[in-house]
Amino acid sequence: MTETRQYPAIVHKAARAAYGALVGAALSETGCQGLAWDKTTPERRESVLDAAYNIYRHAVLPEDLHKQWMDRRHKEGWRYGVDRDHDAKTHPSLTGWRLLHGDSRAKFELFLTVCQIIYRQSAK
Repeated sequence: MTETRQYPAIVHKAARAAYGALVGAALSETGCQGLAWDKTTPERRESVLDAAYNIYRHAVLPEDLHKQWMDRRHKEGWRYGVDRDHDAKTHPSLTGWRLLHGDSRAKFELFLTVCQIIYRQSAK
């Protein structure tokens, strides 16, 4: 999967900012440095752009973003697992929103908030 959809420039700006915030959050949480936007996979960029675009077009909740992320992961063959394992395609956040750990919920809330801030600033 590659970046095939055309997105408005503001969506690219919001997606990069929100992705950067998530990478920063992961670094502070785990000490693991994520990949920079330009170094991450096209699939990851497309997923982030899709989420940012949905926020741009619709009023969404963090739960909606989580479901969108889960749907995409399931289509890619991922399933729930206690540990995140890229090779086995398991992830502990592939569960219902109500069962999701608070830190994982916060990531979806952070993503939504960053995008909303970028969109509000561009409307001024």
